[in-house]
Amino acid sequence: IRRLFYNGDSSMIREASYRDVFDCEEMMRDFHKESGQRDAEYDPQKVRRYFLQHIDSPKGLALVIEKNGEIVGCFLGNLTRSWFSDAVIAEDSALYVKPEHRGGMNAMRLLKRYQEWAEENGAAESWVFVGAEIDTERTAKLFERCGFAKVGISMRRQHG
Repeated sequence: IRRLFYNGDSSMIREASYRDVFDCEEMMRDFHKESGQRDAEYDPQKVRRYFLQHIDSPKGLALVIEKNGEIVGCFLGNLTRSWFSDAVIAEDSALYVKPEHRGGMNAMRLLKRYQEWAEENGAAESWVFVGAEIDTERTAKLFERCGFAKVGISMRRQHG
């Protein structure tokens, strides 16, 4: 496990482990309640399986940010291949920081580690998505400060 400590701050970023899965799932329950998908059914077992897949897969990344022994944020990402070539692409699956821990450096530190991981694993590029409908403009500005550029647009149509 690679641990990153930050001077003057009691927070630490580390790779998630099996013992973190239930805490992360509980946090994802809050993420779900905040997100634009809050009206959809929430399946805690599926969320736990998803975390485990990212922990177990050599192409997956599962990070947590811990402050004073409490998990206050997480990041899930994975490596895939471009549709058009064998280029390795890194993409995020989830980024969440508890509301009371937003506005500082937590999300930026998770994104920095994600970018390092992508480069360490030979990714030609990294992608992040703003799809949870939580403070969309602020999230997009954070991604831009971390070196990401806006490309395309996402749209959704609900059925039923």
